[in-house]
Amino acid sequence: MKNFNDIAALRSVLQYVYEKCPSEPEQRLANFAGVLEQQLDFTKDDAALYASIVLTRNAGGSSEWAGWNAIKVFGTLMRMSQEGMSAALLKSETETWKFSDDLTCEHKFETYEGYVSPSRSSDLHDQNLKVVIVSPNGGSRVLTFASMDEEIVHRKCSINGETFIKEWAVG
Repeated sequence: MKNFNDIAALRSVLQYVYEKCPSEPEQRLANFAGVLEQQLDFTKDDAALYASIVLTRNAGGSSEWAGWNAIKVFGTLMRMSQEGMSAALLKSETETWKFSDDLTCEHKFETYEGYVSPSRSSDLHDQNLKVVIVSPNGGSRVLTFASMDEEIVHRKCSINGETFIKEWAVG
């Protein structure tokens, strides 16, 4: 399976689909899914899911809207949970999502055991944004993002109800 090189490539395809079917929302979905199948080797089901998420608004300006939402999730998001108590053996789990500007992502889940102090998490309080992940091996899933701060580019969010903090590059 292939992928878009960047946001500009995705926007270009969306603009093409809108020019081809300016007034038929269902036809736009079908055309976009067809492009995904033919040009990027998506399966029919993955293409349909991807198209339905990316074209959620399915109105004029959707290419800009999709591009802006991609920018919102770029970066590395981390979540940790711990079991145990201070000065005793603790089990720590770290989950990391890294969303790149080439519209790919990497997901890691790691477990550690040792002597570490526990941490706390916050509650969800903002609108949700859906992101579809399509595996090169086939299969897809939807992630639901919700911001947990008032920043334009969020520092804290939840992914499918779990709290994550954005990791900022230094240098």
